[in-house]
Amino acid sequence: MPELPLVRVVVVNFDGGDLTLDCLESLWNGGWPVDRLDVVLVDNGSLDGVADRVRADGRGVTVLEPLANLGFAGGSNLGIRADGNPDYIALLNPDAVADPNWLPPLVTALEADPGLGAVAPKMVFARPVVEVDIRVPGAGRLGDEDGRELGVRLIDASWGEAYPTVPELGFGAGWHLGEEPMDGERMAVWSTGTASLTLSADPTSRRLRLTFRRSEPTECTVICDGSSTVVQVGAEATTVDIELDGAGQNVVQNAGSVIYAGGYGGDRGFREMDRGQYDVAEEARAWCGGAVLLRPEYLREVGVFDDRFFLYYEDLDLSWRGRLRGWRYAYEPASLVRHHHAQSTGEWSPLFRYQVDRNRLLVVAKNAPGRVFAEEWARAHARFLRSLVRDLVWPLCRIRLPRRSEVVHHGRVLWGAWRRLPGSLGHRWSTGRTVSRRAVYRTAEVRT
Repeated sequence: MPELPLVRVVVVNFDGGDLTLDCLESLWNGGWPVDRLDVVLVDNGSLDGVADRVRADGRGVTVLEPLANLGFAGGSNLGIRADGNPDYIALLNPDAVADPNWLPPLVTALEADPGLGAVAPKMVFARPVVEVDIRVPGAGRLGDEDGRELGVRLIDASWGEAYPTVPELGFGAGWHLGEEPMDGERMAVWSTGTASLTLSADPTSRRLRLTFRRSEPTECTVICDGSSTVVQVGAEATTVDIELDGAGQNVVQNAGSVIYAGGYGGDRGFREMDRGQYDVAEEARAWCGGAVLLRPEYLREVGVFDDRFFLYYEDLDLSWRGRLRGWRYAYEPASLVRHHHAQSTGEWSPLFRYQVDRNRLLVVAKNAPGRVFAEEWARAHARFLRSLVRDLVWPLCRIRLPRRSEVVHHGRVLWGAWRRLPGSLGHRWSTGRTVSRRAVYRTAEVRT
């Protein structure tokens, strides 16, 4: 029987703490023999003590400490280039957990098709959710001063027999956000006549409690987990207890990545309930660096991450560069990874926005057709000028306080992009390709 391929798994840690340790622990149950795993932890100048704890664990993890934060791109490159000769190289975010048997389907896909440079698993958010639909046929205005369509006011949500735990809430369509709680309310969110809600599931509880209020009595139907409950909601708090059959439903984060028009990167299926719509293996336009299996030959031909990117879009850049050299990618839903999304930077934090906006411009400069390159850089400068006039010049002309944050953001993005533009253009002009830039860009999707 032939020996199984040696798979290197690179995990880059920056103060991930227990999340990183959980990630590493999941690798030993990932469906691949431990003696054919080469686990490399790159510790990016962390202060969480993870590197020492991993060394003391004694399971043979290679720990690399650059004594500085190299970012995801630089840290991953260090792990990819570590000593050894693996047959395949996997990347896994430190805030992700691999489900059992995640590696075999990915290896099988690369073994079956030499033209594939990478294969991506299905990534879902770490916590499953429970869906709740609210129906209020009598929704309407309450009083003359508030013209909104108001259904019921959600004032509390909790899990468990004693209801101590407040779930993470996701408000879908049909809600008026921004209300102030009052009279002992834990929260205050008005629904319209039809509203949807998701709650992070609690694996220890099979009961959900929702509490509503409305000054004018009305009938409300709560639909959850295949059952429907009708209650009369009035001025006094009305509680609905729902017995749950399951542990919740997965929410998709990435079912293969997408290149959108304008050079934007995106996660296919992002925030969709996992109802099996992405359960078919197929070709992918790009892959996400949060969880992927890479062919070393692909990396040797195309190169590794551009470490000038630091965080975000480095995977889209490497995907795009590979497609210009004729490489293809696949999505394999039989492999599953659970991810704590944006734990390192926080989604839409200033750091997140800066890295994403700057790096997209650099990806376009390196890989997109010339027309797209010129248009997107012109749009970025136009956004800065609009913000400068709207948020700074115009308020000062009216003797009002300026709003500096957006002006500063767009200015920083342009300054950072211009500083790195010469290197990006050098790559654009010096790197050979077998597929035209226009041919690759024609597959970009239009965002809806």
